Amino acid sequence: PHTYHVTATYSGGDSPASNSVSVNIVDNYDIPFAESFDSADLSLNFWSGDIDRYKWKILTFPFPQGLSGYGATYQNDPYAGVPSYSDVLISKPLDATTLTQVYLAYALKFTAADISNQNDKLSIEVFDGTNWVLVKEYLPNIMNYGYTSELIDISDKIAGKLFQVRFHAQGTNQADV
Repeated sequence: PHTYHVTATYSGGDSPASNSVSVNIVDNYDIPFAESFDSADLSLNFWSGDIDRYKWKILTFPFPQGLSGYGATYQNDPYAGVPSYSDVLISKPLDATTLTQVYLAYALKFTAADISNQNDKLSIEVFDGTNWVLVKEYLPNIMNYGYTSELIDISDKIAGKLFQVRFHAQGTNQADV
C-alpha cells in the first residue's frame, strides 16, 4: 500500500499534515492473469463488485482431476427477504492492447436448489471499455452438475483493449447458485 497525507503551503509556512490514508494501487495489468485465490481477501488481487456483502467468498475446494486449492464461490441467502438478486465479482483491468488472440479459462461448478427456476443464472461477461459483453451464460436446468472446465476465445470482444472479467450471479430468491 501507498500512504498519502496532505499539507498546505502558504506565506507563513506549512500547515500540519492531514491524517494519513493508505491506498492499494493495481500494480500491473499483465496477462496471462492466473488467480489462485490463495487468500480469503478478494480485494488483495483487486477484485471488486459485491465483495463486501459476503455473497462472494473464497473457499477451499477439491477440484477435478485430483487438483485442490482455493476458489471463489457465490452463495445467495434466500431467507434475507430480498425478492431478487444481482451480485457481481469483477477482475482488475487486464491489458490486451498488444494481443490479437485472448482466451478466458476457468473451472466451474454450477448448482441450484431449484433447477426449474430459469430466472437464476450465472453470466460470464467482459467489459470492452464501453459495455459489458456476454461471453457465456449458465442456467440451472442444463448446468446442475459437477465441475467443468471452460476455455473460451474472447478475442473478438476484447483483443487490442484493456478489459475486465465479470462473474454475474442474478435471479430470484435462490439458495445456492
